[in-house]
Amino acid sequence: MSWKDKTVRDFIRIQEVIHLELNPVKRMAKVLEIATKHKYDDLMQLPMQELRALAKREEWAFNAPDGDSMYRFKFKGRRFEPIVDATRIKAEQFIDGTELSKGTELELIQRLNILMGVITEETTPRWKFWKKRLTDQDKFAMVLDMPVAYVYPNVIFFCRVWATLLEDIPSYLEKMAEELTATAHGMQKDMDGQQP
Repeated sequence: MSWKDKTVRDFIRIQEVIHLELNPVKRMAKVLEIATKHKYDDLMQLPMQELRALAKREEWAFNAPDGDSMYRFKFKGRRFEPIVDATRIKAEQFIDGTELSKGTELELIQRLNILMGVITEETTPRWKFWKKRLTDQDKFAMVLDMPVAYVYPNVIFFCRVWATLLEDIPSYLEKMAEELTATAHGMQKDMDGQQP
């Protein structure tokens, strides 16, 4: 097995265990229960050496998913396209993304489906114009069932773009304010020169 076989829901559950379970043996068994078809009680009955060997075989479950972001993908007969061009981000998406990306690492992971839903657009081919688009809530629920290999690399890519945007926005806004102030002063001078 690998992350390609696991859903976003599984990834969130595994990360919750990794972040919240303090006992390392219980943590290992709980992660392996989610990652494999073994039951927790059966895993706890295994000799420690066998449990460690199983954890070593399923090492992927203890690491973050890897892979490249995807420009477009299909899931359950629908096409999705993550926003990779910062100029296509709508104000609403920017605000939602900024709010969702606040908090601890675990809180961010727990909102992974919503963040992916915000930064992903459903695309419909022209010849399927009658197909009803998903509501945001339906899209957020569908993301939970998507393979984490589709979602995680796209969210990581977007968060890196996001960080760059957040650094650049204040200087851009200051520059725009200076230009608007200069324009306003110029208009004021023009109006002052026209008065009798």
